[in-house]
Amino acid sequence: MNLILQLLKSSLKGKTRKRVRNAYYKLCYMLGFIRLFLKHGFKLREKVGFRKVKGAIKPYAFIRVCNEIPTIKASLESIAFLGRGVIVYNDCDDGSEEVILEFCKTHKGFKAYKYPYHVKRVHRESEVFPPEYKELFEYYNFALSKIPKDKWLLKIDVDQIYFQDITEESFKLIEHENDVVCYPRVNLHVLDGEVLVNKHIPISDVNDHWLIFNHGLSFKKYVEGGGVMEALALPHANLNFIKSPINSFHFPLLKKQRFTKKREDFMSLDEFKDQYKKDKSKLIVGGYVPLKDGREILDLEFLDTRLPEILKRLKF
Repeated sequence: MNLILQLLKSSLKGKTRKRVRNAYYKLCYMLGFIRLFLKHGFKLREKVGFRKVKGAIKPYAFIRVCNEIPTIKASLESIAFLGRGVIVYNDCDDGSEEVILEFCKTHKGFKAYKYPYHVKRVHRESEVFPPEYKELFEYYNFALSKIPKDKWLLKIDVDQIYFQDITEESFKLIEHENDVVCYPRVNLHVLDGEVLVNKHIPISDVNDHWLIFNHGLSFKKYVEGGGVMEALALPHANLNFIKSPINSFHFPLLKKQRFTKKREDFMSLDEFKDQYKKDKSKLIVGGYVPLKDGREILDLEFLDTRLPEILKRLKF
């Protein structure tokens, strides 16, 4: 920019040179302000009010995968309506990679990225891994880097089968860019052809699945009770959390690395329904907070109307 000014000075004279010089300084001032806003704009908006969202929310799916063959095909098909997203995967040796690549071929808005490192699972602080292993938060940040900034993203886990209608309806809960929609989930399992509900954590409501604006987001290392995992580092404290009804069926224990046959850890669907009708708050881990609009956190009819069809699409 200084070179441009020098060239202008050498070629212009008098009032013309003065006017051009003043215009140049005004331009520099404006560019400086724009840079400042781009760098600190979210903090400024935190003080003066967050921007109201105009138009429909069209989030990117934010997906990470490691050996999820029992559910991955059904899960990806259930979120195809999103139209776009990133799928980052690592250490897949069960056919998940092939499913991902085939899905991306037929759904061009989804992009697949193979993470070039081994990843530490959730582990104890004292556990030692080879030096080539990356932390879980580093893996998540790699995936996050593929999502455009200042766009909405929806965290997707491929051991969950999603309901399009409830998911799309939840997008309408967003009014401002500091709104965050959180999604509870019901934890199911299948043993010997019977669908069961996790007895210890029937319903998870811990704000770890969300629709959120991708500005200043990152993941960090998080240690709790001696366990090492990842956690989302929020850009500021002034977030407005909104709860959605359950928008998926969650099958966390069908994958080979977590599969269990301990029947005593589960209850039948009928037991779950009875307990839910009596006192749903006892089934929800994370603290029961009713939805603002008075809706149920879970529509029990889905267990009869939607679950049978979903089971046909699982691979177990």
